[in-house]
Amino acid sequence: MCHYSIAVHSVIYNSRNFYKIGHQKRDNMERRFIIEHVHFEEIVDAVEPPPPNLKPTFNNLHDWLTHLCGDEKPKMPIAHYELGVFESSESQVLYIVGINKYNNPEYQKIDFLPANMYLLLPRVYYEDLTREQLADKLAKELREFTLSSKFKDSYLATSNSIILNGNKLIWIK
Repeated sequence: MCHYSIAVHSVIYNSRNFYKIGHQKRDNMERRFIIEHVHFEEIVDAVEPPPPNLKPTFNNLHDWLTHLCGDEKPKMPIAHYELGVFESSESQVLYIVGINKYNNPEYQKIDFLPANMYLLLPRVYYEDLTREQLADKLAKELREFTLSSKFKDSYLATSNSIILNGNKLIWIK
C-alpha cells in the first residue's frame, strides 16, 4: 500500500498596487489572498509482483485478453481496470487488476484480481523496444481489442475506464 501526502499551510498576502496614469497616481484597493490549509492524502493498493517461476500460459496479448473476457467475473462492480508492466532483466510481465475508489480517506483499492492476472510477454514482443515504445505498442493493441465484440460483451466493458501504466487511457465508457 502506498501513501501520498501533500500539505499547504495558511498564507495571507496583502498587496497594494499603485498605477501612474499620466500625471495622476491611482491607488488600487488593497487585495488580500488567503490560502487555507490543504491536506491531500491518497492511499493506493500496490500490485504484487508476479511469481518468480511464472510460465507462459498464453501465446499472445489477444489470447490472454480473450481468456480474461470469458473468465470469472468480479463479485462487485469495478470502477476501472489498470494494466501495467513488471520488468526485470529476464522478462516483461503484463498485469491487470480491478480498482475501486473510496472516499474517507481517498483510497484506491484493488477489488479484483483475475485468476490469470499476469501475462508473460514473449521476448520477441519487446526485445528491441524502449519502455515507451513497448507502452505504445501495448496501448495500440489494447485499444484495438476494445473494439471487439468479445470485449463489448465482457465484464471489462462494465467499468468506467481502462488505463495502462497509470497514465495511458485505453478505453472510457
